[in-house]
Amino acid sequence: MIDYLTLTTDYGLNDPYPAMLRGSILTARPSVQLIDITHSISKFNIREAAYVLKNCYSFYPTGSLHLVDVSSSQINSRDFLFFAHNSHFFLLPDNGICSLLTDNAFIEPRRIEVPITHKGGFDLLTHVLPQLLASKNQLPEDFGPVDEHYAMFTPTFPSLQGNRLMGRVQYIDSYRNVITNIDRAFFERHVKRDYIIYLKRSHKGGDTITQIVHHFGEVDPGDIAGFFGQNDFLQIAMHGGNAADLLGLRIDDAIMIEIL
Repeated sequence: MIDYLTLTTDYGLNDPYPAMLRGSILTARPSVQLIDITHSISKFNIREAAYVLKNCYSFYPTGSLHLVDVSSSQINSRDFLFFAHNSHFFLLPDNGICSLLTDNAFIEPRRIEVPITHKGGFDLLTHVLPQLLASKNQLPEDFGPVDEHYAMFTPTFPSLQGNRLMGRVQYIDSYRNVITNIDRAFFERHVKRDYIIYLKRSHKGGDTITQIVHHFGEVDPGDIAGFFGQNDFLQIAMHGGNAADLLGLRIDDAIMIEIL
């Protein structure tokens, strides 16, 4: 049985949809503890949803169910996938988000189908959740055989090209800090001497970074800092400012580290 259920959606905060979802779950399972991770994912942005959930689900008790409802503008599937991963359970659309969330790890998803004849626009509320909450144990095994034919995207990983580490911007948080996909382990495995981190505007006389600090507070106000955050990804921030806009960085922009 489900004790903890988290919600991650792009419903927003001004419409009734989050309340409808919460009310439906609590009506069916009054004892479940509902946690809103966020309802402010950018519309149809499954990469953002995957990043947010991937970096926080492990803070919840094992056995928690993490529900995601963010549609994709690229894949038009109404079915949902239900699977276990790292001692947690996930229920999310079959639109590629599972591969981004798990980095294409091995999973055994079960499919909860939404019939083509089903005309409701709120498939999760009107069709998927009733099936889940009506099942005996609320486990993936309750929903038939493993379905190996689900939508997948290839996550973007950092690479080593000669004496250069190549990465990309994967997320920009509400402080406008820039989170790259270069993780601490990859950096420490390949960088054994001095280096320069080139940002998007570096070739235009903009900023470069030659030292990674423990926290952006170690640099003076207005200065740019690189540091490894809570999730061990390299972040670019400005002490007291807005790094993303100042540097003109956006999602998927290149970040290059040259090893001297």
